[in-house]
Amino acid sequence: MVGERAISQRIEAANGKLAALLRAREEDEQLLQIGRVRIKKQAKEEAAKRQVGGRSGWTMAADFSVPLPCSGRPRAADGRTTSFHFHACCVTRSSVTAHTGGLAANHAAYVERTDAVEIGAALDHAGYVERGDAVEVAGRALVFSNISDDPDRRRSYWEAVDHFERQGHAGLTIKAGGVGDWLEAVASELPPMFVAHCRSERERWATSQAKGKPFKAKRYHAEQDACDAILSVLRRMPGWPDEEPPVFFTPGSAGRTQYRYVAELPHELGPNDRAAIVRDFCDHLGSFARDAEGRATGMMYTAVIHAPGPGNDKRNFHLHVIAHDRPATWLADHNKWDFEVTEEFLRKGETRIRYPHRQEKIVEVTRNLAPEKQPAHFNAAIAGKAFVPHLRERFAAICNERLALRGIQRRIDPRSHKALGIAKEAEIHLGTRAAALERAGVPTVIGRYNAAASWQYAALDERRRTESFFKPWQQQDDALAKSVAGSPAGADLIRERRAVLRALEETRDLAWENDRLRQQARSRAQATLDHCDRCLVETGGSASHRAALDKRRREAEEHLAKVEAAIAAGEADILEAAKAIGQLHLRQVAIDARLAELARAKARLKLVAGLDFSPPVELASEQQALRTVGALAAAPSLKLVGAWTGTSRLVKREEARRPPAGQMVANASGAAKRTVNDEDRIAAPNPSPAIAPRLGKGPPPNVRERIDALLDRIARERIPILAATGKPGAAALSADDRTLLENIQFRYLIVKRLNAIATLQAKEIERLLDAIKAHGPDLEGISDLKSIRTLLRHWGDHPDVQQALTRAATDAQRLNPVPSTMHRLGAAVSAEVGQVAAKSKGPASSASPVSLPTRGPQR
Repeated sequence: MVGERAISQRIEAANGKLAALLRAREEDEQLLQIGRVRIKKQAKEEAAKRQVGGRSGWTMAADFSVPLPCSGRPRAADGRTTSFHFHACCVTRSSVTAHTGGLAANHAAYVERTDAVEIGAALDHAGYVERGDAVEVAGRALVFSNISDDPDRRRSYWEAVDHFERQGHAGLTIKAGGVGDWLEAVASELPPMFVAHCRSERERWATSQAKGKPFKAKRYHAEQDACDAILSVLRRMPGWPDEEPPVFFTPGSAGRTQYRYVAELPHELGPNDRAAIVRDFCDHLGSFARDAEGRATGMMYTAVIHAPGPGNDKRNFHLHVIAHDRPATWLADHNKWDFEVTEEFLRKGETRIRYPHRQEKIVEVTRNLAPEKQPAHFNAAIAGKAFVPHLRERFAAICNERLALRGIQRRIDPRSHKALGIAKEAEIHLGTRAAALERAGVPTVIGRYNAAASWQYAALDERRRTESFFKPWQQQDDALAKSVAGSPAGADLIRERRAVLRALEETRDLAWENDRLRQQARSRAQATLDHCDRCLVETGGSASHRAALDKRRREAEEHLAKVEAAIAAGEADILEAAKAIGQLHLRQVAIDARLAELARAKARLKLVAGLDFSPPVELASEQQALRTVGALAAAPSLKLVGAWTGTSRLVKREEARRPPAGQMVANASGAAKRTVNDEDRIAAPNPSPAIAPRLGKGPPPNVRERIDALLDRIARERIPILAATGKPGAAALSADDRTLLENIQFRYLIVKRLNAIATLQAKEIERLLDAIKAHGPDLEGISDLKSIRTLLRHWGDHPDVQQALTRAATDAQRLNPVPSTMHRLGAAVSAEVGQVAAKSKGPASSASPVSLPTRGPQR
């Protein structure tokens, strides 16, 4: 037997070849220790140094040694609950253009698909959200809005909002303590009012310093162009500190023009269900508040479902909502929105403007109020900081209702990873520009952080799964040791058993590490290669751009070739390790069998001597142990371990225990209820050894085709499915066919198909029984006599069918002594039924058949 340590060394050698192609793990750990705040700061610094341009990523050097994040969302302890993406932000009306570094520039990267620089109005984002190339279509465009059904009317609404919201008063902020000789040097080139303001601020600052009082700077208010001109003069000065300038631009506080929500939609659902989720969420968004009269009111919104783009994950269905917190109504008489209508009035001799039809904003969206200031019908529970969490909770509840309606196990939870018990650092949103660089193969700080967080969690999650898998065997250890206490041979076996379990546990961890390393090494290069192929096909571009794409494509292919070479170099080590693991499993089985013998012998001696004794530890059957092999073989690199079960002597031994032919389905409806989850629970790890049979050649290449053909024959020939096993009777199939149905690799497919076949069989028998009950001996009312005859041919020997025929004949004879046509038909085909059963279902059995009430449990 290969030594336990030798097995681990073989897999470690294979892992080392892959790890050499990846960035050092220590660098990822350092990123996670830095923290999200500093990572975001580094990302801003990185973006500032990066050259600007829509295709700049293709001119930057790619680094395929940095993996992309692991796909998929982590699940809570229950195995079905996940978090979900729900992003909320707001945009204000700002006089700041993008190049000055204000809010419009920060939002531009979020809004645009390309690397454009400048966009800031709510109207621009409305066009982005409703663009035709992203909207999911299911018979119609999935756009929801309480503004208007007319796109032009919706556009006019956002134009009006952007125009009538409060304008911010931007200006320059001066660090008074930093006002020095530079002011006098360029005073002649600066506006006199700005120079006077700077001198006044310096005097105020000096006075406050002398008195020991805090100083609050006053902003120099000016239009944006004037501010730009002043900053341009100052930046031309020699030695001007650009990193920490004493004068800098400050945007004014403006009114909010748009609230933006982006939410992940469950990809398991279809278009109609996704539309229903968005409809219900938008209905809540438009009616969650109450006005002064107690009537339902809410935000004005436009919502759109976006389908995954060509370069996105195919599961990336998401919702975009743009909303405003002031309810509005279109006034046809004025041909305006109600908040646009103005009228002038005199107050203290001055002409002022008021808005007679404008409605009040919904306070709960932005702030909470003290109890004495709360208006009637104010909902403090969702106001202010609690508003976005409230929307998250509501959205999760709506999604979960729809998932439950469709029988999908997954649930989403609005709480954080920490609250869900998920030990994973939350990832940071990439942004449009960073995502474009990642697709081009250029790693970013945030991308590396997200990858480190996701792969670290993947490793921790697999470690927990390994511990859970081996826990039953480890818990059994003390009971086994106690049952053979006092036996030197038993003590030696216990020590050897513990060593084998430790080796298997270590090997499983290393095997999963090998699979993770394969995915990491391929991830960035494969994603870049796919993106290059799409760009070369879908876009024209200049000759230089296409040349850059070709070059990047070749670089990705070269890296993937290195990865495949490293995998091939370690394949022999993995194969030898898989063989050794099988031997270890067999050794564990032998140890447990020997321990059971020693425990039984000890119990017999105590029984004869009249001493108290504990019953021997019950080990699970060999077949139960056989089912657990697949849990170790879940790592693709060790798939051969699970493939060996097809040639096991245990399988052959189990065949002798199958029920004889003739035991038909005891309850087909019950069998139909068996799901894959039921099978998973049956095959869950239990206190029994995992048995790996002798190494064979594995399943033949055409095993999937053979399984499909067998299942088709079972359905076509209507071979009954037994409720006890969820499979056909042993005598109905050959030994090779029964071995095929035990295949672990395709267990999910087999269980699913057999359940479907059992359901169809139950429906056929139910239809036959209903026909007999409804028409009795009279066949004139049966329009599909041919199909009924076919059903009788297949199910005529079923106990329920025979009983129904006898009852119908008895009732008919009570009314008419002439034998019924149905009864004659049943008698005529009885011989044929027997021939078909003998031909397709194997030799007849002497065992009495089990009654099958196949019309459902309620009948």
